[in-house]
Amino acid sequence: MINCEVKVMNKQMRKWFMLLMILTMILSFGIADIYGEEDSRALQQETEEAAEEESEEETEEETEPEEDPEEEPSEEEARGNIRIRYIDSEGNPVGDSVLHQDLPLGEHSYSAKTISGYDLVSPRSKSVTLTRDGELLVLDFEYVEAPEEREEEPEEAPAEEEPAEEAPAPTPPSQAPAVKGTVVVQYLDAAGEEIRQEDIFDELPAGVHHFQAIEIEGYELSDEASKAMEITENGQRETISFTYTQTDELIDDEEEEEEEEDRRRGFFAWLWRNPIFGMVFLLLILMIIALIFLLRSLYKTRKKRRMDRGPRDAGEEKAPKGRGEMGAGGLGEQGRPGAKEGAKEEESPYEIVPGQDPSSKATEKKPSLSQKKRRRRAVLIIIGVLVAVLLLGYVGALYLLDRIEREEIARDDESLGIEEEGSRGVTNIAVFGIDSAEGMRGRSDAIMIVTLDENNDKIKITSIMRDSYVEIPGRGMDKVNHAYAFGGPELAIKTLNQNFRLDIRDFVSVNFNSMPAIIDAMGGIEQEITDREATQIKGLERGGTYTLTGRQALDFSRIRKIDSDFERTRRQRDVMEATIQKGLNAPVTSYPGMMNDIFPHMTTNMSSNYMLNMARKAVTQNIRTIEQVQFPTSDLAQGQMINGVYYYVFDRAEAANRLRAYLYEDQPMEQSTD
Repeated sequence: MINCEVKVMNKQMRKWFMLLMILTMILSFGIADIYGEEDSRALQQETEEAAEEESEEETEEETEPEEDPEEEPSEEEARGNIRIRYIDSEGNPVGDSVLHQDLPLGEHSYSAKTISGYDLVSPRSKSVTLTRDGELLVLDFEYVEAPEEREEEPEEAPAEEEPAEEAPAPTPPSQAPAVKGTVVVQYLDAAGEEIRQEDIFDELPAGVHHFQAIEIEGYELSDEASKAMEITENGQRETISFTYTQTDELIDDEEEEEEEEDRRRGFFAWLWRNPIFGMVFLLLILMIIALIFLLRSLYKTRKKRRMDRGPRDAGEEKAPKGRGEMGAGGLGEQGRPGAKEGAKEEESPYEIVPGQDPSSKATEKKPSLSQKKRRRRAVLIIIGVLVAVLLLGYVGALYLLDRIEREEIARDDESLGIEEEGSRGVTNIAVFGIDSAEGMRGRSDAIMIVTLDENNDKIKITSIMRDSYVEIPGRGMDKVNHAYAFGGPELAIKTLNQNFRLDIRDFVSVNFNSMPAIIDAMGGIEQEITDREATQIKGLERGGTYTLTGRQALDFSRIRKIDSDFERTRRQRDVMEATIQKGLNAPVTSYPGMMNDIFPHMTTNMSSNYMLNMARKAVTQNIRTIEQVQFPTSDLAQGQMINGVYYYVFDRAEAANRLRAYLYEDQPMEQSTD
């Protein structure tokens, strides 16, 4: 009877479990059908609205030219684009082109910029006129290479003695280009806060320069569209500000569009819009399934215990009855001793099996087969849950890392200028901070080499001075930060490898415009600020130790007025080190949220698995030592003016030996206190 009851209850348990699974499937299909119906209705509405709009546009196109040809596109809606190119006489680019989008119709004026190593031959200021909607105009500024043999001109007329004495006469016009100035263009909101990184135009010659306001998403220009500034003195530094007002309607429209898109795509699309929600949802499902199996196994074990206790209780009830019969009849093979043995059987801790000697060790209680199965099943369930969590974490990490923008570059030695291989256990990654409003194309205002030294359990951050005078392949001698603008990350890495004999194959680029978002996602960084630095950071009045917001950290890393470029690079390294330390010390549970906010602002050529492997090495080896240096050191280099441009000149051979010894052999880098 008991076995039958257990079987019946097992069947009921199975039926209950199957019913639960069927209900969940029905609910999921019901949700999918609901969202599918909403999706189909939304699509029908969209197609009907699109058809109505097309019919209205066709009727307007047919009627408007006949009735009022002057009222075709309104000036407010009509927009055009202007691309500015900087080319040589053969049409080859000598600088990055600039695209101004969604400009109103009418006349627009632009000024040429100064390009190192080139002289402008076309007019410095040009104007173009947009006349129709969607028009794209190209405005070219032509340059020629700056001659290097100007000083040899007096040698062409050695026969005339008097002109030779008058050779110093051409010096006054040569001093005119020496008048160089700087104009800083700021983009502010109504409260005077910067809403975009300022643009800096260096080495502008004497004269009047015109600057155009740009369009910023989410803001509307409330100032003049064009402003002029005159450079009259050498070293003159002026600031122009364009004021904008925020448009809340644009933000509301974007949020409504996202909500409508989520409704059209369905519940699961909304769930996986944020990968953290998706991971938590899957973890809950796995935990519920594991809990159901555990409850089912516990239920079975209890039923088996009751089944095992049933026969024992029945045997104990029969034992006194048998002993009474023996006493009444006076018969028995063992008589009274048999009764004592029966009493001992009741107290015996062993399980008596018919046909076995009660004193046999085989009658000792041993773990039953069901107990072994239960333990094994519990262990397997725990292992399965752990494996599922690990797999889910791995898939989630790959999903988050996939949000980083990928830019493939060549990895062979010849393309990257690698002449000597590095050391085993040392990995160098070039980090470029791009100072550009057009994504990841522009000058690398910050250049760092982040080294993972597994041999010495260190992370090294080496800042390369942006004015370092190096040889850029195919471009000649120039500032190292121009390499990124000329040829992107591949040329920038090749420049570092060839000039310093390194083995760098990977890079990460971060636009300075995204720095506030990255640091805010980490909850800010702690930094010690001096009194002079506090005057350049909004929201701070005096020096001290502060937790800087993303905006304040950007202001801190870009300070350049109060001291030298050495201090500026030092501040950039401090921000980088503080960011790395914040990431290493953050709890593991905060990693998904931080990565979800940070990764979309980065560009790299490294694969997701490679980056996970690098992170594993940094975590498993418990790396906590972070060293930072600037290079070339001040005892090795000095500033010089070459053709009116400031460069940081140094012995490249000696610099390569020092940097290679520091990165690969962990030899200390001597830092000057100048």
